[in-house]
Amino acid sequence: MMMPIWYVSLPSDEIAQQVVSRTMLTKGIYELWGEGSTWEELEASIQAYPEHLKLPWCRKDLTFKVLVDSYGRRIDIKEQVEWVERLGFIPFQGKVDLKQPQVTFWLMVIDVQESQGLGDTSMVPYRLYFGRQIAEYSHHVVAHYSLKTRPYIGPTSMDTEMAFIMCNQAKVDRGSFVFDPYIGTGSITVAAAHHGAQVTGMDIDMRVVKLVRNHSYA
Repeated sequence: MMMPIWYVSLPSDEIAQQVVSRTMLTKGIYELWGEGSTWEELEASIQAYPEHLKLPWCRKDLTFKVLVDSYGRRIDIKEQVEWVERLGFIPFQGKVDLKQPQVTFWLMVIDVQESQGLGDTSMVPYRLYFGRQIAEYSHHVVAHYSLKTRPYIGPTSMDTEMAFIMCNQAKVDRGSFVFDPYIGTGSITVAAAHHGAQVTGMDIDMRVVKLVRNHSYA
């Protein structure tokens, strides 16, 4: 089943934030307050979610905003506003702050109307989800090390995001030693060094190595 949302059980918000700080392919982690195949099911599910878990995030002293995201089709602004207004049964007490809220909530809509090359759309059923954002993936790391910003790259320089994904697969962390026998312009070692690893490498083409050595990627 091709689903854009996966259920995970984590011991704390802090652990969730640590997970997202390393991930490259996860949009974010959210505390699920409710879900359903209809608005009525969604509302009933949110209402049934324990009050002692909801109310601390709905206090008067906390600013908040609600965002709408979708998978399968684009939702225009007018419809997004209408959907947010339908969440009026949630006991929000704080003020809305669209720029820098202290708490962010998400309404996620899975609505694959057409196959769009995905095959049998029945494998991706219509579904509504609502929850509190715990951690969201930040693009600043990839942007900081983007190939576009590097002083020197070659025709086969590895994509920045892919290099970080490979480091995650290898569980590279502070104290790791990474040796790249085909270092090229250093994309993998740059990602590994970002995570605190000691890195080194070699390449059969010494011209590449000599040119890279004269540039900084920090």
